Amino acid sequence: MYKNKKINEIIVSIFIFLIGICLFIWADKVTNTFSIIIGGFLIAYSIINGMIYIKDKEKNNMTLLITVVLFVIGLILVIRPNIISEIISFVVGIYILLSSFLNLNTTLSNKQNKKYHLNLVLSIIGIILGILCILGKILVPNLILRYLGLMLMIYSIIDIIGIQSIKIIKK
Repeated sequence: MYKNKKINEIIVSIFIFLIGICLFIWADKVTNTFSIIIGGFLIAYSIINGMIYIKDKEKNNMTLLITVVLFVIGLILVIRPNIISEIISFVVGIYILLSSFLNLNTTLSNKQNKKYHLNLVLSIIGIILGILCILGKILVPNLILRYLGLMLMIYSIIDIIGIQSIKIIKK
């Protein structure tokens, strides 16, 4: 029984490794596919919710509003699947930009610090990276997904090695 559990865990780790490869190699296609699947789900859900609303005797306008909003979001995700990567890039860019401005502010208020010039240069580089993330909407999410794919591959290899190193203890 324990041997079967080890085999199942190895199979799951191999599956995670394959997902990591897909994310690493085809980050943009994975993002688009994910967006289309989520968009299709939202469209189907809103259609079903709309049919329930039509049959419902007690009409709730908030339900109708939510249904229409979900349908529009689903339609946008299906028609323009790269919007998810643009949103991720924008959010990450804003975070990096704000964080770098805070670092710059801290650096400028501590001019007596021995690492003042290094911190100043790093803050400016961070601001530039934040702007590039906001303007280069496609590049960063693909890098993030590639990084995630690489981490999944490394994790699955470590997991398989760990599973193989566990010895079966008979009682």
